[in-house]
Amino acid sequence: MLSRLNSIAPGWKILANYQQAINGRIWFMWDPNWFDVSLSHATAQQIHCTVRDKSSDEQLVITVVYGFNTGDLRKTLWQDMNIVAQGLFGNPVTLQEIHDFSECIQHIDVHELPWQGEYYTWSNKQQGSQRITSRIDIIFGTYEWMLKWGQVSTLYDLPFISDHAPMMIKLQQQQRPKYIPFKFFNIWVDHENFLQIVSDNWQVDKATNRMQNVWLKLKVLQPALRLLNTQEFKFIRQKIDQTKEELVVLQEELAKQADANLIQQEKKALLNLEKWSLIEGSALKQKSKVKWVKLGDSNNKYFSAVCKERNHRNQILEITSLAGTKLHDPETIKEEFVMFYKGLRGSSVSMLPAVCKTTMRKGPRLSQQQRMALCAEVTKEDIYDALKAIGDDKAPGRNISDNIILAHELVKGYSRKHISARCMIKIDLQKAYDSVEWIYLEQVMTKLGFPHVFTTWVLDCVKFVSYSIIVNGERTTAFPVAKGLRQGDPIPPFLFAIAMEFLSRSLNSLKTIKSIKFHPQCGKLGVTHLCFADDLLMFSKGDLNSILAMQQCFLNFSAASGLQENLGKSSIYFGGVSQDIRSQILQQLGFSLGELPFKYLGIPLSSKKLTIMQWYPLIERITTKISTWTTKKLSYAGRVQLVQSVLFRVQAYWSQLFMIPAKNQAAITKLCWDLAHKEDKLWVKWIHAYYIKDQQLSVCPIPQIASWMTRKIVAARGVIEQQNTPPSPGK
Repeated sequence: MLSRLNSIAPGWKILANYQQAINGRIWFMWDPNWFDVSLSHATAQQIHCTVRDKSSDEQLVITVVYGFNTGDLRKTLWQDMNIVAQGLFGNPVTLQEIHDFSECIQHIDVHELPWQGEYYTWSNKQQGSQRITSRIDIIFGTYEWMLKWGQVSTLYDLPFISDHAPMMIKLQQQQRPKYIPFKFFNIWVDHENFLQIVSDNWQVDKATNRMQNVWLKLKVLQPALRLLNTQEFKFIRQKIDQTKEELVVLQEELAKQADANLIQQEKKALLNLEKWSLIEGSALKQKSKVKWVKLGDSNNKYFSAVCKERNHRNQILEITSLAGTKLHDPETIKEEFVMFYKGLRGSSVSMLPAVCKTTMRKGPRLSQQQRMALCAEVTKEDIYDALKAIGDDKAPGRNISDNIILAHELVKGYSRKHISARCMIKIDLQKAYDSVEWIYLEQVMTKLGFPHVFTTWVLDCVKFVSYSIIVNGERTTAFPVAKGLRQGDPIPPFLFAIAMEFLSRSLNSLKTIKSIKFHPQCGKLGVTHLCFADDLLMFSKGDLNSILAMQQCFLNFSAASGLQENLGKSSIYFGGVSQDIRSQILQQLGFSLGELPFKYLGIPLSSKKLTIMQWYPLIERITTKISTWTTKKLSYAGRVQLVQSVLFRVQAYWSQLFMIPAKNQAAITKLCWDLAHKEDKLWVKWIHAYYIKDQQLSVCPIPQIASWMTRKIVAARGVIEQQNTPPSPGK
C-alpha cells in the first residue's frame, strides 16, 4: 500500500499506523521540500505529530483521529487523547493537590496582591514539548496590609538564569490630595438647617443662561454645605466613641443602683449612639458606592474597607504618555490626562456634511400632539416625579434581551456547512459618547420633528458644561468641551439613541435597492441591523455589493456625526462565503476576521449551545465578588444580602436569556408571555414570522431548526397555561 501511495505522490513522505492497526487506518503525507514532520505518538485510532513549516520556521502540533465504530472500542481513544493533552498543556492541577494550600490561605485570612507581568512564574527551562510552566510564586497580604498598602502590586520580572521569575514590590505611600474635591452627602438633607441654607444661596441669579445659572448657584452653595459638614458631621467617629464611653459609665452606675434620671440619660445616650452610627454608616455607604447592603446591619467596617480598596485601586502612580514615555511625577500625570481629554472633547470639526433629508423622512416623526406635550409647562409635580423615578444615582434601564435573542437566531447557522452566503459585521464605535458632534445631534432632532424650543433646552443641558478630571483625589483645572455626551446622566442614553437614528434609517433605506440582498431569514421583516447603545451589528447577504452598500451607509453616518469605527475591535463574521469573496470583503472593509463565540452585550453570542468553558465568565464574575478581601468584614446579614442581591442578580441576568436554572419562573414567564401574546418586539415578530406563523404557541411544534435559545423558550410555554396573568413590569 505504501508503494502505491508513493506512485500517487512521488517524492512525498508518509506516516501511517500499520504497526498499531493491521489495515493502517490513518495515512499522513507531506512534501519534504516544504515541511518537516516528526512522529510523537501513534495508536490504532490516532497519529500525533509535530509539523515545521520550512519557509516560515513556524511549528504546529497536529493530531489526526479516526475512531473505531463502537463506543467500547473508542474508550481507549479518549484515554490516549488525555495523554496527548497532558503533553501539550501539562498536567492539570487537581483540587486534591491544592486543597491543603487553599484551606491554609483561607484559615490564615490572607489575599493575593494585585500583580503585573507574565502569568506563569516558573519553568523547567526545557525545550518544545518537554517544557513545563506553572504559577507557584505569589505574594499574599493580610487584611491590615491591604488596608494600608492596597495600592502596591507584585511585579514579575524576567527570570534570566533562574527558573523562577523574581517578584518585586515597591512600597510607596498613597498620595494625599492637597485639596479634597466637593462631594455631596445625603446625610446633610436630614439636617434641620439644610433647606434654609439652600434657599439663602439660591435667591440671586448668577447668569442669564439658565443652565449656567444653575451651575453657578451650585458652586456658590458648596462653601455653605462644607461649613455645615465641618460643624455638624466632621467628627462622627469621635462622637460615637464618646457616646459609647458615656453609655458604659451610665450602665455601670445603673448596675449599682437604678435611678430614673440615669435611666433617662441611658435612653438618650442609646438614641444618640443609634443616630451617629446610622449617620456614619450612611456616609460610608455612599462613599463606598455599595448599593446592595442595607444600613443598620453592622457593616460599617465593610464600607470602610471598600472605600480603602477603591482609593487604592484608583491610585495612578505611572502612565504611558501618547508619546510613549513613562510618566511618574503626579503633576505630569495630571497634565497628560488633561491634554488627552482636551484632544478628545475639547474641539470639534469646523464643517460636517448635512444629514440627508430624504433619508430622515423614511420613518416616523413626532406628531403635533407629541410636539405640544414636549413644550408644555413643566410643573413642580413633573420635576418631583422625574427625580423620584430616577432613584439613588441611577440612570434609566432598558431590556436588552430582545437584541440578544434575535442575534442568536441570526448566527445559529454560521458554523454549518453548505449554507447560503451570509455575513455579520460587528462595529465597535470608538469613544462613542465622547465623539457625538452637537451640530449633528441638533440636525437629527430637528428632522425628527422635535420642537425648536425643546431642542434648545436639551442642547443647553449638553453644551454649557466644563470638565475637570479627578486624578489621585485632586481635581484638575476645568476646561470647556465642544462635543460629546456625558455618560452617567439620565438624558444622554436617549440622546445617543436619537443620534443613531440617521444610521438606522440609512440602513433601512437599502431595502428599496433591488441589487442589495438581505441576510438569510431577514427579508420578511427587513432586518438589516441590531443596535443597542454603542453596540452595533449589521447583517447582510455574503456578497461584496451588499456589504459595500452597508459600509457606505456607515461612512456617511460617520462623516456627519463624528462617530468612528474602532478597526482594532471591529470584526466581520462569515457563513457559507467562499475564500475568494472573504478576502475581497476583508480587504475592502479593513476589519479583522471574527470567530464565534464573542461577547455581545455581556453575553457570549454563539451558533451552538454554550459549553462549560463559555459559562466561565459567569462563574468568574460570581467568584470575584465573593473572594475579595473586603467581604471578610461583612456581617452575617451582609453576607446573606451579598448572595441574594448581588450573586443572584448576576445569575438572573444570564438566566433570563439562557433559562438557568429551569426553576427561574420569572424569566421564563416573561419571555413566554411576550411570545404568546405577540408583544411589539422585534424578536417576537421574527419568531412568529419564521417559526410559529399562523399557529398558536400552545400547539405549535418546537422548531428544530431554531437556535437552542428559541427552542428553550418555546419548550417552556407550559408556564403560560399555569399562569394566565401577565408578569409584573420589569420582572
